[in-house]
Amino acid sequence: MTGAVSLVINGRRVAARAGQTLLDAGLASGRAIPHDCATGQCDTCRVRVYSGAVDDAGTRVGDTVLACRARLMTETVIEFDEVPDTVRRSGTVGSVVSLTPDIVEVTVRLRKPLAYLPGQYVRVTFPGCPPRDYSPTLRTDGSGELNELIFQIRRLNGGAVSSRLGKQIGAGSDVKVEGPFGHAFHRLGRGRLVVVAAGVGFAPAWAVARASRLREPDRDLVVVAGTRHAYNLYMRPALEWLRERGRRRF
Repeated sequence: MTGAVSLVINGRRVAARAGQTLLDAGLASGRAIPHDCATGQCDTCRVRVYSGAVDDAGTRVGDTVLACRARLMTETVIEFDEVPDTVRRSGTVGSVVSLTPDIVEVTVRLRKPLAYLPGQYVRVTFPGCPPRDYSPTLRTDGSGELNELIFQIRRLNGGAVSSRLGKQIGAGSDVKVEGPFGHAFHRLGRGRLVVVAAGVGFAPAWAVARASRLREPDRDLVVVAGTRHAYNLYMRPALEWLRERGRRRF
């Protein structure tokens, strides 16, 4: 099939041609869909198809397809999650709290909020330390403020940054933050969402699971969390938070 068709991307109508991939049609019209490999390997360009027919090239999951593979057939309406712009922010450490003997929770209070999607990460620099990438999350009771970034960090013996948390780095320490980065974040969907994490990898997993429970409470959610040592199972309150709000599998 060839010829002109209409494509609506996040509410904006653009001209396209039948047979074009959704990604190419968006790029040609100046409406870039987030993408990375453009070969169908990374899942970054997955979009939701609300109406119309596309050749999904075997990439369909529920009502979503990969924009780099799926080709237009008729007038089509799609949507993707807009990624916040990368910005720089400054702030101070509000608190450093030990969650377990190995894991601390660091709260950073920003002078101006930084928008991010659950699951993304930011680059954090403490005075005299090299930058480190951490994923903002919520406290294990589900709380967090707009001007706060909350990080759950594992202390490493001799770590250039983590070994200083709660010592040289504490309440009042200056912080510089850049971000957000990353395309692995919570996306609305209809199929089962499976979240797997180990240790402080639970930080972004918790942010994604919490967002899913609040934004799509009827979606089937499976969370698998573990650690090398039982005493580092700091995520128990978060799992209970999910259970109380209808999480179906544990």
